[in-house]
Amino acid sequence: MRLRSILAGLLVGPSLLACSAIAADTGTSESNHTEGNPTFAQYAWQWSDETEDEFRKNAANTSSQWDGAPEFVAMDHPMTLRLQYWVDQLDSALRAANPEALRATPKPHIIIRKSPEPNAWVSFMPIQWSVRTRHAGGAVDSGVPMPVEGDAAAGDAAVDGGAAPAPAAPAPAGDLFLLSTGRVSSGEAKSFDRPYDAQKLGEFIKFYNDGFAKCRLSMEGEGLVLGQACKRYSNVSADRAEHLAYYATSKYVTITTGYLLELLDEDRVISTIAHELGHFYRSHATMPSDAVNYFYTLDDANHAQKPAPDPRSLEQTLGVREKLRGEDSWNLDFSEENKLMTEKNLGFYTNEQEADEIALELMAKVGVPGGVMIDKLLVVQKANDGFTDTGVLKWAECAALRERGWRDEAGKPVSVPIGNLSDPHHSLCFRAFNVSRELNAHHYATAVRPTPPGDAWSTIMTRLGAELNPAPPPPPPPAPVGDAGAGDGG
Repeated sequence: MRLRSILAGLLVGPSLLACSAIAADTGTSESNHTEGNPTFAQYAWQWSDETEDEFRKNAANTSSQWDGAPEFVAMDHPMTLRLQYWVDQLDSALRAANPEALRATPKPHIIIRKSPEPNAWVSFMPIQWSVRTRHAGGAVDSGVPMPVEGDAAAGDAAVDGGAAPAPAAPAPAGDLFLLSTGRVSSGEAKSFDRPYDAQKLGEFIKFYNDGFAKCRLSMEGEGLVLGQACKRYSNVSADRAEHLAYYATSKYVTITTGYLLELLDEDRVISTIAHELGHFYRSHATMPSDAVNYFYTLDDANHAQKPAPDPRSLEQTLGVREKLRGEDSWNLDFSEENKLMTEKNLGFYTNEQEADEIALELMAKVGVPGGVMIDKLLVVQKANDGFTDTGVLKWAECAALRERGWRDEAGKPVSVPIGNLSDPHHSLCFRAFNVSRELNAHHYATAVRPTPPGDAWSTIMTRLGAELNPAPPPPPPPAPVGDAGAGDGG
């Protein structure tokens, strides 16, 4: 559906550690949202740091028959250069404030995809390490034994007195994909090989054992074991594999031409890029999903810090997390949870909300007021009002609430519905409401906006629009009066 594409684009578009966000040096002390750390962890393997060719191959691999082969605006196009300027400004400001935290993080790049669908995202890049991997479940087993220390290499067979060698064991699966939810899949995508060593493997195991609520990883000889609580998806056909695979964060921020032409305004585009960079720096592709996905109270007066899980709603939080780990999470009913949120004035924290909140801190660093994000969210909601989910507020009501400071006509604070909890993108109205709360809590001091080089934004937009929708050729001149035309007899 088009709405799903748009919501995925408002990222930011496939396990509880100490969470932190961006230290803001442009505002008050309240601006320090979550301890001044822009990354969730500082392991280089969290980012794929792919080449442009690898990125394009992955885009082609993951495009559906409806998308068609991906096409991109040239990297030296004035629009690409303009957006890269803003990416560089945002990145430089963040690195200046947090040099140590970003030591392992590659610099981000912008790429513009030619598509009429309004969307923006940071890609999940499939990465594989050539390490033998086994699932401890044992129910599905068509692979070779995991080699253990002191044994002969896997596949060797003893031959005594010319006897025929033992039959070869069935080939293992190509890979076992460990997803950020703590579930295991297989054959997710065409993965890109990366080197690993004992240090990286140790970091990987500790990172996820610290972050997952149930799934546990361990070493067996020189191989990796995924514990029984790392539940398998139905596409896992073998419990042993030749490769461990996972999703790393792409260093390319993708935005579509359709989104540029829908937003039009440069500052609104910057707010979208800042949101995507929130996903990039926090490496949401690898971050265990249990680091977010929890209920929190909207009554907390100290909204200047990242909200803590609501202890009164722990049971409901655990229940939703289990639902979200299921294979059919998109088809589940969350009406009871939405009723709970309305009755107890709760929010539900997701990586998309985290990306929105990080974006506000980044925007302030380059001179873009946070209110621009609210304007953008309502512009997109108005353009797509007919596609919103049942039970969420329409644009007119949402715009009126914003004008009244998120109060009803009687002056009472409202509870803005979030929508379907299976989508980490909350309803556009709730996102606007939450951004308003963030701005009121943090009092960001907006830096002086730099002047980008090159042509005016309107000139670049006009050129891009003309290239995407060239004017039709003029009609041929009318034929002279009395001319019978070719083929007619006189």
